[in-house]
Amino acid sequence: MKQNLTLRRVLKNASFLAVGALMSTSFSVNSAHAGPGMMPPPPHADHHAGVRLAFATQGEAQAKPTELTIHLTAQKESTSPVEAQQALNKLVDSAMKATSDQKDIKTMAGNYSISREYTQKGPGRWSARQTIKIKGTDSQKLLSYAEKLQKIGLGVDSFEWSLDQQTQQKLEQQARSEALKKIRQQAESDAQDLGLKFVKLDSVMVRSSGMPHAPRHTHSL
Repeated sequence: MKQNLTLRRVLKNASFLAVGALMSTSFSVNSAHAGPGMMPPPPHADHHAGVRLAFATQGEAQAKPTELTIHLTAQKESTSPVEAQQALNKLVDSAMKATSDQKDIKTMAGNYSISREYTQKGPGRWSARQTIKIKGTDSQKLLSYAEKLQKIGLGVDSFEWSLDQQTQQKLEQQARSEALKKIRQQAESDAQDLGLKFVKLDSVMVRSSGMPHAPRHTHSL
């Protein structure tokens, strides 16, 4: 029951993630004959001289996050720094082996540190710590393994949602397509507002907003 409640709380935080594409473009225009809503060309203007204008447009695509990352910490204490490190290494090794046969779960060991506690009475115990994260697309399975890691002594720090590479690339393409659809339409509209005639697009530069990540949420299973 506790796991099901936890899963619902985690999934509730899986809000939509957005990927954007920003496009900068320059386009050439020529003076147009005066007409309704258009400014007449200035006197003695060279009607064959082109004018280059520039603007930016953007597109956006959204999707539910597809990957969950759970951040954990392994920690051991002892009066001896060597014993604290040995105990931590054993715990981390057990954690890595717990998911080693799961091809759809990525387990990664992170920052390692050792420190000593100092009190008013003087030096205290040594504490060795290392971060571990597990990542996958099956959130229920991932949470189940997080609970197993808790049972052997690890603590859950936080979790975060993100997009897998394939979904990320798909959203980027959708965002680019949306931005491209706007370019010519906006160029023609801008030229008309200025009393000019759209000729051609000279250049287009595309910039992606990058991989989106949902904010981390501190959580206890």
